[in-house]
Amino acid sequence: MKKTTLALMVVAAGLVLVDQAQSAEITIFDGQVSGSQSGSSWFNQGTSPGEDHEVEPADTGAQVWDMEGLHLNGTVLTMVSGYNVLTGQSDGTKVWRPGDIFFDVNGTPTYGVDVNGTTGNNTTLIPNSQGYDYALRLNSSTLTYQLWALDSSAMVYDSYFAQNQESDPWTYASGGQLVSPSAIPFTYTYSTYNDTVSDPYGYGGGLHHVVNIDLAAFLDANASQDFYIHYTMECGNDHLMGHGGWPVPTIPNIPVSDAASAMTLLGLGLAGIGALSRRLR
Repeated sequence: MKKTTLALMVVAAGLVLVDQAQSAEITIFDGQVSGSQSGSSWFNQGTSPGEDHEVEPADTGAQVWDMEGLHLNGTVLTMVSGYNVLTGQSDGTKVWRPGDIFFDVNGTPTYGVDVNGTTGNNTTLIPNSQGYDYALRLNSSTLTYQLWALDSSAMVYDSYFAQNQESDPWTYASGGQLVSPSAIPFTYTYSTYNDTVSDPYGYGGGLHHVVNIDLAAFLDANASQDFYIHYTMECGNDHLMGHGGWPVPTIPNIPVSDAASAMTLLGLGLAGIGALSRRLR
């Protein structure tokens, strides 16, 4: 019985990987054009959406600071980054901590501008004035998250550097209401995709951190949804925005070779299950 179950899991995992490659990218332009910097290729990637291999104006250009893209596969959100969204990244002196994932589900948030006008380099408590309705807080130790509903009483932290406060907000601070008393699981991988190995998401620059979160855990999977997503790290070195929803249109023109591969994988898996079942009898 255990072997049969394992075979089913292998088939399921294979089909998820095929489907994952066909997920819809929902990354949008974050409102900041980096301009150019002599000797660096990490700037001025355009506006459509111009996020891969890009950081914010005058910031450190490197894969470990890059937030690259957001994808939606049904109700599963995938966030891809060079930056470590679980444990943060050190600059040799300080570890710049990960942020929270913010959602706006009833309008368009304000982003890409410094709405609070704080000065100096520090993390400051500011009002949740950009229109976000939820803050999703990842727990790197348990690979779970908790969800806070934000209201007019909610306070958030801005990013540390004054030059990066167009990347705000960084994390939830207080107010609002905890709407998921029980921690909700998510999945995380540190992918082996790089510039010489095929990356199903199409990103370059080096290795990637990949987080998958089923949004149906808190958004109604049976009702039409439209939402904006925001993420940045403590220093605000890069800022990621997405706009998605469901039902998600069927992605057209899947290559015949991909479809055939999926059916072949399914057939092999079912054949394996049949063989295991006969052996177990």
